[in-house]
Amino acid sequence: MKKKVAVLGSGNSACLTALQFHSFLYNKIPAEIVIYPTEENCLESIRQSCDPITLDLISQSLDINYYSNDLDFTLNSGFLYKNWSKNEIFNPYSISMNTVGVHYSGKKLFDSLVKSKYFTIKDETIKDPEKDIDCDVIFDCRNGYDRDKSKYKPVQSIVNSILLCNKEGMDLTLNYTSFVATPYGWVFIIPDVDSVQYGYVYNNTITPKEDIIKDFLERFNLSQIDDDFTFESYKRDEIMVGDKTILNGFMHTSFEPLDTRNFEIYEIVCRQILDFLINGNYNSKRLIDNINAREKFIAWHYQFGSEYDTDFWRMGKKLPFTIDDDWMDIIQHTQWGKHNFEKWAVGVGYNNGKDVIETMRNEINTN
Repeated sequence: MKKKVAVLGSGNSACLTALQFHSFLYNKIPAEIVIYPTEENCLESIRQSCDPITLDLISQSLDINYYSNDLDFTLNSGFLYKNWSKNEIFNPYSISMNTVGVHYSGKKLFDSLVKSKYFTIKDETIKDPEKDIDCDVIFDCRNGYDRDKSKYKPVQSIVNSILLCNKEGMDLTLNYTSFVATPYGWVFIIPDVDSVQYGYVYNNTITPKEDIIKDFLERFNLSQIDDDFTFESYKRDEIMVGDKTILNGFMHTSFEPLDTRNFEIYEIVCRQILDFLINGNYNSKRLIDNINAREKFIAWHYQFGSEYDTDFWRMGKKLPFTIDDDWMDIIQHTQWGKHNFEKWAVGVGYNNGKDVIETMRNEINTN
């Protein structure tokens, strides 16, 4: 019997969930996937970054490539950190230079899904998914604004606000994501096909927005602010609510944009539900472990401060962080890879950059 799958939302998590489930179900289970578009989360206005795995899913599912696509692809070879230490730190996706990702437009990804004809699009207002939608499973990937906050836990973070500016003109030398530490936060720089997107990420309880605007425009030679908004960082343990609704994207978890690998969470959710539909098995441990690891991974970026001794960076150094067995597992299995953790440790002067991994293991044994 043909399964009917509903996806609520039109942001990145909704699109990737729909593509992922389409990929999983292809030639396995006959299914119709129906997408109900909704207002996007403000964080969706940031150009999306994806790793090689996500790039394969998008390109193969939509039959597109670097040359022929409607998503405004720009190359993303890795992540460059400036002012986080005395030296610049570049973390590629892998040691091999033939492993790259891309930046793309989230809005245009949704448009491409509509054009693909793989999905049924219904422009209907959904108030209660369980009552309003007749289907076997519902992926709720809406913007998270109307979630029941009592069901969520805060994610440790020291940022809550973003200023955006799109600077006209393509920068052909920018083939990576850049993170630049500033006295009051940090700025991401992402190439677009005809411009460069700058985003100043900061804490509005530490520094007033007016001071951030002044620093942003002067430091990066920008002329105007195109958008500004606040955001929350949160998580939820369970993904299943009601009889058939699955939470994904902002309806489940939200991290600051220092971590660009949210697709891993979307994929885990989809795989767990597919296994549940086929085999009746469901185990949330992998998802919870991934979220906790991501939270710790972000805290690692702040542990050593930056070139600036300011209130913001002093607060960042106080984020809870422990080198333990879970952390060593992150080093071994995250896409960052052992080589990138070693580069970061050398850059920030952890143990003077010597025997980084072994020093961490000894610290565990000492504690």
